[in-house]
Amino acid sequence: MEDILLDTDVVIEYLRAKDKANTSLRELMKKHNLFLTPITEFELFLGAKTTQHKEDIEVIFNGAQVMPFDFGCGEIAANMERP
Repeated sequence: MEDILLDTDVVIEYLRAKDKANTSLRELMKKHNLFLTPITEFELFLGAKTTQHKEDIEVIFNGAQVMPFDFGCGEIAANMERP
């Protein structure tokens, strides 16, 4: 399985979808190892307005790994993103 670093926009598309099963994120979850940054975690929880939003975010974090945030993370993320 290929590793994928998720951008906040991909997660937001999933969160806004009425039919979450047919989103890009669900397809990625089936075929890739998913990673998120602590910055994405911050952005998502900052934007969560309801308990349901928070529960939907938790589903995503149960299927992805949060990368540690320290020196060198930018380079690692860039290397993961580069084709």
